Amino acid sequence: MPSSRIHFSIDPNRNLITAVSEPTLDYVDFNLHLKELAQDPLFDGNQDGLYDFSAVEKISGDPGFWEQTADAINNHKDVSREPKVAIVTGGKRRLEGAFDGWKVMMSLSHVRYETFSNVEQANAWLGIE
Repeated sequence: MPSSRIHFSIDPNRNLITAVSEPTLDYVDFNLHLKELAQDPLFDGNQDGLYDFSAVEKISGDPGFWEQTADAINNHKDVSREPKVAIVTGGKRRLEGAFDGWKVMMSLSHVRYETFSNVEQANAWLGIE
C-alpha cells in the first residue's frame, strides 16, 4: 500500500494526534492517512488532532477522494467524546478555503474542525501549552 504524505504520531498521554504534511499533497493522501491512522494500535477515534499543513504548496488529484474520506469519517460513530481537530494553514487563503470546504463536508461527523493561521492559535484552541 502506498503511504500518505501526511506524517503523524499519537501521544496517548495527551490524547493527541500530531501531524505534518509534505509540501505537495494529492487528495488521495487524506484517504491513505485515514487508513494508516485506523491501523495504528494507539488510535481510538477519540483523540484531538493538530494538523500542520502550513508547508503545503499544492493539492492535486481528484477531489472525489476527499469526499470518500469525509464519508468514511462521517459514518464513524464509534466515539465517546467530541474530538477537536485544529488545522494549521500558515495563513494561506487557498488552503483556508479548501479546509473550510472540508469542514462543510465533515458537518455530520462527531469531530469539530477549525482552521488556524499558526500553531500557537491552534494549540490555544486545543488547550495545549
